[in-house]
Amino acid sequence: MIIILVVFYGAAAPGVIVHPETEPDLEVWKDRPDPNVLGYFSNSSTPVIANFVVIAPDWIITTQHQLLKPPTVTVAGHIYNCEYKDIWQGGPFRNADIQLVRLTKPDGSRANLKNYIPINLSRNEVGKEIVIGGYGYSRGAMLQKAGIVYGYRWLVVENPKDLWCTNVVEKTRDGMGAAGYSSDIIIANFDEPGRTIYEGTIADRDSGGGWFVKVNGQWRLGGLSRSVEIHSDGFESWFRNGNNPYESDPDYIDAVRVSSYSDWIQHITGVGGQGDISTNGIVNFIDYSKVLSEWNNSCNKENNWCNGADIAEPQGVVDMEDLSVVMDNWMNNSTKRAINFFDYSVVCREFMNSCDGSYGGCDGADIAAPFGIVDEKDLETVLDRWLEN
Repeated sequence: MIIILVVFYGAAAPGVIVHPETEPDLEVWKDRPDPNVLGYFSNSSTPVIANFVVIAPDWIITTQHQLLKPPTVTVAGHIYNCEYKDIWQGGPFRNADIQLVRLTKPDGSRANLKNYIPINLSRNEVGKEIVIGGYGYSRGAMLQKAGIVYGYRWLVVENPKDLWCTNVVEKTRDGMGAAGYSSDIIIANFDEPGRTIYEGTIADRDSGGGWFVKVNGQWRLGGLSRSVEIHSDGFESWFRNGNNPYESDPDYIDAVRVSSYSDWIQHITGVGGQGDISTNGIVNFIDYSKVLSEWNNSCNKENNWCNGADIAEPQGVVDMEDLSVVMDNWMNNSTKRAINFFDYSVVCREFMNSCDGSYGGCDGADIAAPFGIVDEKDLETVLDRWLEN
């Protein structure tokens, strides 16, 4: 049975369960994302309800099925205020299990977090090894039958701790419904020991935790933990069939597929666009020079795809395809983004709909006075300002 775990007025989430009796030694295991890009939501009675990932100096991303909107969060030891808007929830069609939250400092100024992770833009996740991170339940007692270990119970963790494991993306599916949302997802299985270095799965209290994938040698956010297979006899993770432990039967897990919503995320936040090889938040001459310095070089996993310059599919050599990606995204950053087909599509989708009578109603489409309906004036405004920042 595959479900979203429902507790505390919403769905809580997956914590990380791994095969080794102790969690991976994080002092030894360095090939993983910075732990400061991962955080969690809590309240006065529950240490961890859901998780989030920092994707820009002032933006975090999470799922929304946990129905949680706390006024503040703590990131890297500092408290930030959370700002929520309806148009930052659900993706472009407002029906997906995903939401963006903007962070501000206590004085009202924008947050300026140093540790964040770009979103994944490539839709070729299948077969790629991932690192999964989250706060929540960890591995408890082994489950055995006929002397064969087939899984583990979940152990409640009272003091929040970041937990990490590895897995492999098996497949993707679009428009999968759960908890009232329809989301594109990436799917993995909890396989037997040895499939990946720290083969693991997700458990309770970690919705919104990150699934991270390497792209050209750099970590990117590929998914947000969404659902997990659960068994009738309690909170457990199985990698073999509990009724017949001689049979391999790995648990199913999935995450909201970030690449499916990358245009929407970039439009709202301006974060990490294609071509930002240097990951400094803007596509400029630094990225251009990196492409030129690797021009016509052969690229592979061992050389981190020519130090990140081989950014276009198919990979293997730095050529005009890679240069075109840089040029097509020239000067895109978090403060400048052009009015484009995304805005046009929002106006078309909301055309002739009644709005709340204020600027920005109807998902931001009602931008021309008189406010209250999306009509020709709003469309004219978009077209008149086409490609303006």
